[in-house]
Amino acid sequence: MRLNMWMIANCLAVLEPELYLKEFEPAVIKGVRFYSADGYAYVCQRGDKVMCSFEEEYFLLSGLSLEVACGLIQDVFDVFDAWESKVTRWMQHMEYQKIVDSCHAFLRNPLVLLDANYKAMALSGQYGPEDVDGEWKYLKENGFSSIKVVKELRGRSADSNLQRIRHPDAVLRIKLDAFGYVNVSQNIYYENILCGRFVIMERSRAVNCGDITLIKMLAEWLAPYMNKLNFNNRYTGGSSVFYHLLKGRETDPKILEMELCYYGWEAAAEYKLLMLFYRDKKADGMLLRLLRSALLQTVPACVTEIFDNRIVVIMNQSRQNVDYLTDKIKDIVMHNDACCYAGLEAPGILSLNKLYHQLSQMDGLLMCDKTQRALFEFQECAVAYILREADLQRKICAMYPAIRQCWRKGDDKEALAAMRVYLLNNQSIAETAKQLYLHRNTLVYRLQKIRAKLKLDLQDPQKRLYYSVSFEMIRVYGEELNIP
Repeated sequence: MRLNMWMIANCLAVLEPELYLKEFEPAVIKGVRFYSADGYAYVCQRGDKVMCSFEEEYFLLSGLSLEVACGLIQDVFDVFDAWESKVTRWMQHMEYQKIVDSCHAFLRNPLVLLDANYKAMALSGQYGPEDVDGEWKYLKENGFSSIKVVKELRGRSADSNLQRIRHPDAVLRIKLDAFGYVNVSQNIYYENILCGRFVIMERSRAVNCGDITLIKMLAEWLAPYMNKLNFNNRYTGGSSVFYHLLKGRETDPKILEMELCYYGWEAAAEYKLLMLFYRDKKADGMLLRLLRSALLQTVPACVTEIFDNRIVVIMNQSRQNVDYLTDKIKDIVMHNDACCYAGLEAPGILSLNKLYHQLSQMDGLLMCDKTQRALFEFQECAVAYILREADLQRKICAMYPAIRQCWRKGDDKEALAAMRVYLLNNQSIAETAKQLYLHRNTLVYRLQKIRAKLKLDLQDPQKRLYYSVSFEMIRVYGEELNIP
């Protein structure tokens, strides 16, 4: 294993070496020699001290003979070689706890390995819950970063928003109110996708360039394994809280709150789903992985989950420009010979299951040629879905969203009623005014107002049918049910 001068000096810290070192020199030293040689540190006598040098850097050791000093420095390389072999074996078996524990001999500070969602994969076993600070205790007891810390990180996004830094060498020094010590964070990336991060707490000593070099190395080694773990968990529906929500399973409220906090989302916000898949049913998991990678790089603010060789994209309509994101995703789909189903929007994170069910049924409901387009809207088959679906709550969720929302808020009920009758009368102003006992001008005003508010396209007969069915849902069920 190749080292730099800082890494060597750190292992000899008990000897209190005098350091004359630069910052962040690459780890290229292969060993130590009594003579000058390319790629090797040079050890020689300098007065009553021993000097270890490499290029323009050096440190001095006192109270040692030249032979003993050289042997100790060579021992450092042997220790790192043995450690690298162990780490390689542990990585293959994803034994993250052993990896983190082994780092303590070099770092002499608490270390935590987090995944991309602030879940603790491993914490230094040398420290108990009470040995560091409140956040360390929270991590030990709960397995996730505290919401307080995540919120503070997001609030300081200008200088410490970890999830948005895309440079693999990014190292952050962070001091938050929740931390008892300065934290040094090294992000773990695989192909520009954030997989996790190492965080060192400066409890016993300041983190130096040797520590950072070591953690950078470890991050590079771990990246493929962390990415594989992250991808497999999502591909198989491992532990993601969003996966469970889409499936309609119960979720831990605490974990859900943490996940929403991580993305800056609110449980009551409006959500919308897209479903992406390859037209070629023989497309393998690798192609799906590439498609997902493209999504993560283009629309990183969205959440993606994988079901049955299809990618589900979760968008927060209250916080994101959904139309813009949909256009970006459409471009990705078109360049990858894929297809996209766009669902309706609905309020509340617990609506994800109903929204996912809509998309899952589109294969059998769409009557058009799927080879001619890249994007299909659920609205195109919403009427068929409502007619076929037995579950009442799913029927209600499939109503035209603007009509459903307007009724839920109790807005413009007279105008809504006028539009319903207007559509039933085949858009006849005279007949509608007669049935509602309204003056023509009053009716026209109400219709114009509600049409603009709901963004109704009355020129499309398919959409008019959808609106009419939604109005009939309100007439039949609206008085007895609380429409979400």
